[in-house]
Amino acid sequence: MVEKVTAGAKISCSLGSAQTMLQMPVKSGSTLKGRNQVTANATQVGVNIIPFGTCAKSSPPVPCTPSFATPWLMTDPRVQINGQDVVNTGCILPCMCGGIIKFEDSGQK
Repeated sequence: MVEKVTAGAKISCSLGSAQTMLQMPVKSGSTLKGRNQVTANATQVGVNIIPFGTCAKSSPPVPCTPSFATPWLMTDPRVQINGQDVVNTGCILPCMCGGIIKFEDSGQK
């Protein structure tokens, strides 16, 4: 089941060694169960996305340094907050290092 995503959702990278939690320190304009909802442009490394341990792209693995050229993909443009698409658990985020970031849960507890 696809769910809207809030701050604290667990995310993983297909090349990363560790899961992290998606951060939304700035209010998006809407909350769900007391947590900020995530919008498509929440892709800032160190602000929204914390590195995923080590990256398996190279051998031996090196520290993860994610980089993104697009917002979250596969959003539903019919669901928006302040003109930005809302992210759901079916969305993905391609890393320029070759990994794909996906949701392990929605962050709604």
